Amino acid sequence: NKELDNPYEETMSGWFETATSFLDDLTQIIAPVVETPLEDFKTHWRAIKDFYSDGDYEVEAFQSMEIPEHLVSMITILLEEEREENKELDNPKFHECLEFFIQNRIMEILCELAIINKPKGVRKLILTQVNALLSYMPHSLLHNMSVHGPILKLVKELSATIDVENMEFVALLCSIVRLLKREPVLLSFFIEETELGDGKKVSEFLLFSSLLQHMKDPGGAGDAAKDGVLLILQIDDPIIFDYILNHTSFGSRVVADLCQYYKALPICKTSSTKSDQFTAYLIQLKLCNEILLNALPEIQIQLLRELEEEFFDAILGPSLLQPNEEIARSMTMYLRDSLPSFTAPTFLRQLIVLLLGEFEQVENEDDQSSHYLRYTLISRIHSDDTALCMSTLKLFESLVGLYHREVMYNLILRNLIPKYHIAPNSQVEDRISELRTTISSWLTFPPESEDGSTGYEAYLVDASQQITYAKMACRKWVEDAGLAFHSESNLSFPWETSVEISDEEAGELFFRNSGGFFLESLFDKLRQMFDNSLEINLVLTGIFAKLAHYPFPLLYLYLLDKPTHLRPGIRSLWETMKELSDEIRTKIDETPDFKENLTKARYEIQTDSDVTPTAMEMQKHQFFQGVIVLEEFVKELAAILSIWINVNIQLEES
Repeated sequence: NKELDNPYEETMSGWFETATSFLDDLTQIIAPVVETPLEDFKTHWRAIKDFYSDGDYEVEAFQSMEIPEHLVSMITILLEEEREENKELDNPKFHECLEFFIQNRIMEILCELAIINKPKGVRKLILTQVNALLSYMPHSLLHNMSVHGPILKLVKELSATIDVENMEFVALLCSIVRLLKREPVLLSFFIEETELGDGKKVSEFLLFSSLLQHMKDPGGAGDAAKDGVLLILQIDDPIIFDYILNHTSFGSRVVADLCQYYKALPICKTSSTKSDQFTAYLIQLKLCNEILLNALPEIQIQLLRELEEEFFDAILGPSLLQPNEEIARSMTMYLRDSLPSFTAPTFLRQLIVLLLGEFEQVENEDDQSSHYLRYTLISRIHSDDTALCMSTLKLFESLVGLYHREVMYNLILRNLIPKYHIAPNSQVEDRISELRTTISSWLTFPPESEDGSTGYEAYLVDASQQITYAKMACRKWVEDAGLAFHSESNLSFPWETSVEISDEEAGELFFRNSGGFFLESLFDKLRQMFDNSLEINLVLTGIFAKLAHYPFPLLYLYLLDKPTHLRPGIRSLWETMKELSDEIRTKIDETPDFKENLTKARYEIQTDSDVTPTAMEMQKHQFFQGVIVLEEFVKELAAILSIWINVNIQLEES
């Protein structure tokens, strides 16, 4: 009976449909459909196209449709696919997502969107993501015209845009430069011919000119732009080389900025040079230094010429010669604190020539007039302005601490090498024993002092470290027949030969019996130890110690040995210290409470007491501080001599 069967069939049909639907849902839960990376990529790209097809560019819709997330996801998919698929391939190739990206000219569309920057702020997002794509892709994309073409257009447009997002734009430029440095064959894609007014054409490297515009940007953008410029200066390409040298004002621009920063330095009211202006100057100074370390030789030569004419001769030199003591002190402090930035050999030598001149022959009176800056700087060691004297001494301490051949030859060594100061027939059989006696004499030099051995071990450790460093630093020097290195001679070397002339003539040739204007000034200032401030005495004795660390017997024995082997009238460190010691003895006889005052002064130094003596007490205060400095100084000299004796004994044994 069909009338009875129909209801049953309909019921069964409905049940099967319900069951089938249920099973389909269950299958989706148990085994959901997984989109391929390409499908996922297309979904994200479709969302971006849908937003821009409306033409409204509203920020609210931009955020609600999650456009930033879609763009980031696209770039992530591209990078992950290429990394994974090319992991084990020797010759990487494009895969489906990247093929889709290339064929649909998506880079071109992204670059256009960055140029129009709608909604406002999308440019920053696109620049960041394009940078990530280029930087982290395991193989270069710039070979493809649909990539490098849009990027070149983007660079041109944004270089002419005032309100560009500096940090992101510069980061992209630097990434491109790194890729080009790695694969120079790509350079031609970013070089364009520009027609000049006279009809001539010049090849322009747009990346370089764009980075130049951002070198003075504040913060990270400016630093990144400088790094990008430095990378370009290392690219050995004739077209780029010609463009930089002959069609940009790069060298003069860098030096002009350096001069501008230097002129903006404030007058130092304290002993500190810390300021925003000094930081800006240092950054520019380090840029010049990096160019002179890493750029191609022709670019270095051009920059050195600009530096010499526009900065050293026109700005730095005259600023150090200022008659105003406050200005002179400030400029000397700035020079001293910027000295570590001069690490490029040509840059440092240019500075040394400015300060000290070029001299190799024995010093004479005419040297002082032929190089006025050298004469002025050394003369300021005796300045009545304590701060100017201190800044000058610190500058020379830093110069001596460079272990630079030209500095030491200029100041001292050229006067020692002829051996005018050495007495004839001064050979000694047992040099080691004689010098050990000298050590004992140094330690017992100051009368009424505390135990000479106190703290001596610490000076021995320091002397050993400093001498080791000095030996390593001076090994790079050009060999000089008249200046034996410690490893090539024994302790008798300085006295093996002497010049057969009269003592009077020798004294004149040895520059007023003092070994040069610099040593003469140091000896004179040391002789005034009891009138100097504590700070000046510490720097002054530090300079003598640094000189004694130099690995040349002709120098360290002149400073550390007794004057037994010197001609009559020749000044020495030993005689200067003896005069100071005699002055202490006289003071002891005149001062009943000498020991008490000495103990008090030592306590104030050790505890860094901030008690300010009255004007009447100042002279007495400085005297006792000077005595304490002298006590420590002789220990330091004895320790240095002891280490040199041990070094030479080891050399003889080996």
